[in-house]
This record gives sequence, structure tokens and C-alpha cells, in this order.
Amino acid sequence: MRFIVFAVLFLSSISGFAQDAFPSSGGRFEAVNGAGIALQDTWSIMQNQAGLASAEQFSAGAFFQNRFGLSELSVLSLALVQPLENQVLGLSVNTYGFQNYRRSRIGLAYARKLGEDLDVGVQLAYHQVQLGGTYGSANTFTVEGGFRYQLNDEVAIAAHIFNPNRSRLADFNNESVPSVIRTGIAWEISKKVLFLAEVHQVFDEKVGVRTGVEYHAVDPLYIRVGAGSRPDLFSFGLGYVYKQLSIDVAASYEQVLGVQPMISLTYHAQ
Repeated sequence: MRFIVFAVLFLSSISGFAQDAFPSSGGRFEAVNGAGIALQDTWSIMQNQAGLASAEQFSAGAFFQNRFGLSELSVLSLALVQPLENQVLGLSVNTYGFQNYRRSRIGLAYARKLGEDLDVGVQLAYHQVQLGGTYGSANTFTVEGGFRYQLNDEVAIAAHIFNPNRSRLADFNNESVPSVIRTGIAWEISKKVLFLAEVHQVFDEKVGVRTGVEYHAVDPLYIRVGAGSRPDLFSFGLGYVYKQLSIDVAASYEQVLGVQPMISLTYHAQ
């Protein structure tokens, strides 16, 4: 029993820091292995806030992920996006873990267009780690921001940086929130096929690559796959649009730990 508890805590600590750097954010993003830095979507609020700048109506989303069949490692994310005149505001909440180890993040985002083709966005986020018993909690703030540029009708490029000031949760063992820089593209190969790719680097670590493809099979149905390195994952999923509601299911596979199923529901006002 002690081994199981230790294993859960160990996995939580590893995955928790990854959650800070790459927060789980919607079935569409997760189905393409997170390679959505150049997408324009409600869930861009957790990936690249510049992707919110073209939003024209209010939207709200909820996301749930079960990691490797362990309820203790479940993830819940919420997103609210509200366009105003010439700008967009957003609120995001992400929580991960269980009673004895929980990581939470609340973010306030701002995005706007700078001209016809250039979008920018920033976010301020509050992070908290809570430990059970008498261990207490730790907290910090991070900033992040990015841009998205539409090169032509088919190709957009984007870049994003998270926690450039390298905020720390605790002085002990120099426990820092990861700092990450990402750049990528969205290429609309045809009206039905969208190719996504990005390169990312956690500071002081090696470069990782993510790729994904979204196929618009028929009017309400989307098929998605993705693959990448650091971490080495394969992902897949489906998206279904019913009136104002988008339903996106996905799963990712990690060779050692197994499958992570997930689902998101996103509402778009008319």
C-alpha cells in the first residue's frame, strides 16, 4: 500500500510540473498532441492567448482528463471567453491531483488584433500547490504571451513564451515553474485537411516536436491524430459539432504508463 501511495505521489510531481508548462486544454488540442499553438479556438486560452483575438461571440468550455486510469491524477479545466470592442478577455481554471497533492492554476487572459493579420495575447496566472497533512501549500504568479500571424490564406505561424521570468514555487531545491518557448504553424492543405506542427523547449532541456492532422470528414465530424517527442506520445480523437455545442473526445498513449482518455464540451453563443 505504501508503494502505491509513493508511486502516485511521484507521478503527480512529474505530471504536475508538466501541467504548469503544458496545461491540458480541450479535446481538440489534445487529439493533435497539443500542437495547436497556431489554432484559433476557445481553448487557445491555455496554449497561445493570441488565438482568442478573432473570437466574435461568448464561449465557454469544460474539459476532463483521466490519466492512466488513476482518479488521483485526473485533470479538470474550465474556460470562459468574452469578446469586447476590439479586444477579448478570458478566464481559465485548471486543477490536477487529489486531496494530498493538488496543483491549481487560475489565469486571466487578454487578446486583440494588431492589424488584419497579426494577433497578440497575454495571460497572468496564479499557481498553487497544496500538500496534505501539515505540509501546507506554495504559490506563485506567472506571465505568458504570444502572437499569431496569418501569412496567407493557407498558412499561419505563431510563437508563445511561458514564464520567461522563471517564477519559483519554493526556495527549497530551487523548485521552479517550468519556462517554455514554443513556435509552430497551422497549414490548411485543403478545405478538409489541416496540418499542425510546433517545436518547443523547456529551458535547460532538449527541444521537443509535436505534429497533428485534423481531417474534416463530413460536415459535423472531425477526425484527428497527433504524435510528438518530449514527451513521446501518440494521440487521436474525434470532434462533433451540434449547433452551438462542440464535443471533442481524445486519447493519448504513452508507452510505459498507458492511455489517457479525455473529453471536452465547448459552447459558442450565436
